Amino acid sequence: YKRHLSTTSNSQTPNSTMAKTKELSKDTRNKIVDLHQAGKTESAIGKQLGVKKSTVGAIIRKWKTYKTTDNLPPSGAPRKISPRGVKMITRTVSKNPRTTRGDLVNDLQRAGTKVTKATISNTLRRQGLKSCSARRVPLLKPVHVRARLKSAREHLDDPEEDWENVIWSDETKIELFGKNLTCGVWRRKNAELHPKNTIPTVKHGGGNIMLWGCFSAKGPGRLIRVKERMNGAMYREILSKNLLPSARALKMKCGWVFQHDNDPKHTARATKEWLRKKHFKVLEWPSQSPDLNPIENLWRELKIRVAQRQPQNITALEEICMEEWAKLPATSCSPSYTHECDGNSYLNGICYQFNSRLDFTNNITVAFQECTKSKVNLVFLFDGSQSMKNNDFTMNKEFIWDIMKNLKNSSIKFAAVQFSSNVREVFNFKDYVNDMAKKKLDDEVHMKRLTNTYSAINYSLSHLFDNMTSGADPEANKALVIITDGNPTDNKYKEIERCEELHIARFVIGVGTVSLDKLISLGSKPNDSYVFRIENYGGLKGLLDNLQNKIYAIEGAKGRTFRKELSQSGFSAANDKDTLILGAVGNEDWTGALYGVTGAENNEVKFSSLKLNKASYNGYSVVVGQRDGVSLVFSGAPRSNHRGEVTLYKQTSQNWEAVLNISGEQIGSYFGGSMCVLDLDSDNNTDFLVVGAPLYYNHHPQLEGRVYIYNFTQRLEMVKVKEVYESPQGRFGMTLAALADLNGDLLQDLAVGAPLEDNYKGAIYIYLGNREQGIRTQYSQRIAASSFSEKLQHFGLAIDGVMDMGQDGLTDIAVGAKGTVLLLKSRPVVSVLAKLSFSPSEINLTHFDCLNNLENPSEKNQVITIKTCFIMTENTNSKGAANNLNISWELTADAVRQESRAYFNRDDKMSRHLVNTAKLGMESCSSHAVYMKRCVKDTVSPVLFRIIYKQSDPQDSTAILNIDSKTTAIAEVPFQINCNNTSCVSDLQMDFSFRNSTLLVVDQAPFIIRVTLLNKGDDSFNTSLLLLYPPGLSFSKFNTIKPNRRTLSSCGDRDEGALNKTTCSISLPVYPRNMHAEFEGVFRISRFYNWNDSMQMTLVVSSDNNGNKSSTTVTKTLQVLYSVYVAINL
Repeated sequence: YKRHLSTTSNSQTPNSTMAKTKELSKDTRNKIVDLHQAGKTESAIGKQLGVKKSTVGAIIRKWKTYKTTDNLPPSGAPRKISPRGVKMITRTVSKNPRTTRGDLVNDLQRAGTKVTKATISNTLRRQGLKSCSARRVPLLKPVHVRARLKSAREHLDDPEEDWENVIWSDETKIELFGKNLTCGVWRRKNAELHPKNTIPTVKHGGGNIMLWGCFSAKGPGRLIRVKERMNGAMYREILSKNLLPSARALKMKCGWVFQHDNDPKHTARATKEWLRKKHFKVLEWPSQSPDLNPIENLWRELKIRVAQRQPQNITALEEICMEEWAKLPATSCSPSYTHECDGNSYLNGICYQFNSRLDFTNNITVAFQECTKSKVNLVFLFDGSQSMKNNDFTMNKEFIWDIMKNLKNSSIKFAAVQFSSNVREVFNFKDYVNDMAKKKLDDEVHMKRLTNTYSAINYSLSHLFDNMTSGADPEANKALVIITDGNPTDNKYKEIERCEELHIARFVIGVGTVSLDKLISLGSKPNDSYVFRIENYGGLKGLLDNLQNKIYAIEGAKGRTFRKELSQSGFSAANDKDTLILGAVGNEDWTGALYGVTGAENNEVKFSSLKLNKASYNGYSVVVGQRDGVSLVFSGAPRSNHRGEVTLYKQTSQNWEAVLNISGEQIGSYFGGSMCVLDLDSDNNTDFLVVGAPLYYNHHPQLEGRVYIYNFTQRLEMVKVKEVYESPQGRFGMTLAALADLNGDLLQDLAVGAPLEDNYKGAIYIYLGNREQGIRTQYSQRIAASSFSEKLQHFGLAIDGVMDMGQDGLTDIAVGAKGTVLLLKSRPVVSVLAKLSFSPSEINLTHFDCLNNLENPSEKNQVITIKTCFIMTENTNSKGAANNLNISWELTADAVRQESRAYFNRDDKMSRHLVNTAKLGMESCSSHAVYMKRCVKDTVSPVLFRIIYKQSDPQDSTAILNIDSKTTAIAEVPFQINCNNTSCVSDLQMDFSFRNSTLLVVDQAPFIIRVTLLNKGDDSFNTSLLLLYPPGLSFSKFNTIKPNRRTLSSCGDRDEGALNKTTCSISLPVYPRNMHAEFEGVFRISRFYNWNDSMQMTLVVSSDNNGNKSSTTVTKTLQVLYSVYVAINL
């Protein structure tokens, strides 16, 4: 579907021609013949004379045929047009390609040469010029050419992956009876009106249909017929119904780009605005450039296919267009495809390919193994020489029995031979079948002599493998396991050669100081797979697993290893551009492998791997990605090294190179059993690799399964940035799937399956994308199988979520369960913004009177009305019915204070909390009265209201609340202020005086002070007066005597039990501006106080907003006199 951008114009560039090679002289041609007759070769002649070998050969052949080297006269009739005439007509058509053959005939006739039009055609054809229909191209002006060149240069270095993320679109007209141009036919004379030689036409037009279609590098999108004249509104309707569904069906990555040309309906302001609101990226396209659109290739292919079907009416034409467009190819793999071999089933796998209508087209079999034999006869040859201790001999027999016991369910039959100076059969294949082997092995005694190894091999060949009476199967694969601690003491006589001829696999275990060269000569190739060396017989236990795996691999593999018998190709599959990548987990003894299938002939290429151990299951999972335009493939091997590994392959030219492995953390965790990649911002650069370890076990707390997130360095190294785990015994992470954006944040999301959770019912977890760490730490939604049906099992066994199946503009998720597939429909995701407003906008202070309301300070009155509004906006781009959302909310008054100053009337009771529910459309508002006590001391600090809301009853809502939506709103309502500026600063000036000039100490006599208080600034809030006096004075009362306005005061008892201070409140809550008042304070004198000669009194005035710091504290001193009680006796 791809086509390179071009910068062609409607001017044509003359063809360049190569100059002809200079003709060889006659002397040179004759010299070539002379040298040939002298016996020199054509190559030697060419080198000597500087002439091409082919030219030398042609001259020699000419001489042999015609006995001359002269130029021969041309065959056939002589040319009618002279060379000069040929040059003339060639020059004419080069200057003006539209010159007709008739014009050229006339030109030659005027020059004296009479020719026909056919001669003109033949002559020009020999000059490389052919008569063709002129290609119709856009009329390009210089400005258009510059624009095309500029666009081409801007995109010259764009990687191919960028073009693969473009959806190309256009309209085309397809005619019912072919193209509207001259169509040549071959006919006989006077047969021009035969139906076969005519092109039908339709009365009043209507002989064509208009189509709109789109495609990308991944295949064709939707194709629809435009039945009316298309205008801007119709074009936008076509896009709204077909563009996004096409993008989802093609599995376009986020951030895909839309292309259309500069047709007026495409560039209309309304169309541009529609595309902008839908967040579609549009490819800038140069004017007058419809020919650069690669969809022209599809239109051409479609028209050819339609013409071959020969539709006879408009209805048939439309049907055929849709059918052929759908045929323009999907792959499904089954790793369990089996074929029988000698009673065994080989699992090789098969992949089926389908077209867009899901019609089967062909199949692919990769890593296919032809039938092989399956039975195995194995003989243990174990050393019984003098050098072996009795304990070593016992360990030797235990080792043999462990292998037999572990492989008892295989098709392997065992026999055993002890060798020393002599050879003794311990048990044969028949004994093994009859369950007599264990007893005979236990009863075997140590021979304690020499080490005649070759004699033992010879005995096995003649008395066991080739002896039917021993229970041997002549068709079975054969193997020897030789255990020895000494070099052979007998002579070799072709025993090893016979073993090779019979394809007998030979495993050799050398103990102690035995010669390595001797061991290698006994074992099969390659040495590292068949020859083992240990320090002592205690090392046999450590060798057990490795050896028995190799022995088991002989079964069905001609005595060597499994190759492709159980490959199970297609166990995992992924597509990278034009390569189908298949995992074959059973390949090479379950080491596993990756295979790439390319080309029309399904060429098979095996990926080279870093060294993996057997039974690694490489290819258990496979995903593809790319970084900086380089394709990457990740393959999981969950049993490698018991911990699991993931291998990264990087594409280099046509090959795939394994560049690194990452390993799991815990033995048996099945790390790499599942994977997916995240291209969060859809820029065609893989951002994160997600790897599952579904069998990871955590004891405290008890959890099963773990998911790891890796990002990439510039050197393609993988660094773990996060790990998540949720499910107890649910195999969390057994399936992973990247999801198209669910919540409207333009980031890919992640689904994690836990198919064994809830007693095998299963569940899936949805994680939203995160730019720094791939996903967020906490899942946004857990979807349990039990929410659909109690009968579901293994829900979450497979997950896919990139398509919009309902064509509602939202991503849907397909989830597999046992025998069932569920399609989970997404709901629109909305955000809710709460707004609080007040009427009036501030609290009037006339509502409060603390000094005249002492009898009922808790009396409440309404001071304001608060209005709560919820505004709902959609984050996703859904289509269809309007969204609604149920929410519950709680409104709290004076939220930051422990004791509230404001209240709501809730069920005829006053409460600082108001709770309610609302069903939201786009905007929903409600109003509520706010009450406050008549006496509020703090009328400076604003009253803060907080509303908290959340979604309630989500099943009854068509939308879902965005997890990132705000769920709290705060607003403050201030108290009314009477200020000249926004800072609102009072200016309190205070002074006081003593009524008497001295303090005369008389018990309980009154002591009076006079206080003046003036506010020259703004209103003073919470004004108070602090009186500090000697403990010999006792506060009695504080009265207002000369106010310029009504002024109230209230004094408490001695502060905190203190004997020397009292605080008085002045006109709470506000002491107005320009207020002036005089107060009189009365104290009682105590004669029991130890008075000094003078006493000191201090008054301090303060408020919440006083700006005067100089006149707020006044201290005065007064002389103290004691009264003298005189008793006069007369």
